Amino acid sequence: MKQTTSDNIEVIDLQEYAKTDRKVPVGKQYQTLVDQVLVVFNKEKVTGREVLIKAGKKPPECFSLYIKRKGCEPDRISLDELVDLTSPGVEIFSLNPGDFLLRYG
Repeated sequence: MKQTTSDNIEVIDLQEYAKTDRKVPVGKQYQTLVDQVLVVFNKEKVTGREVLIKAGKKPPECFSLYIKRKGCEPDRISLDELVDLTSPGVEIFSLNPGDFLLRYG
């Protein structure tokens, strides 16, 4: 069943598309998990900072963000790095406490 927003824009489940090897269409909204928090983005390209803020992880400088692509190890995403949600295999994001917590925790 297709999920749509109130303004009739289709919401793409990135994890489902990656699992079934389908190409993610442009011009939609994109749903994914960020550290077990379900978030929806209104655009194809987002920064690491936007991902963290959308998931309620503030201040974003206190977290490390990783992207999981189908069949790959997680890759670290910097705060200002642009992520294309329509690129093949994007599944979910995960995070770890930032370097400050690792050093002084």
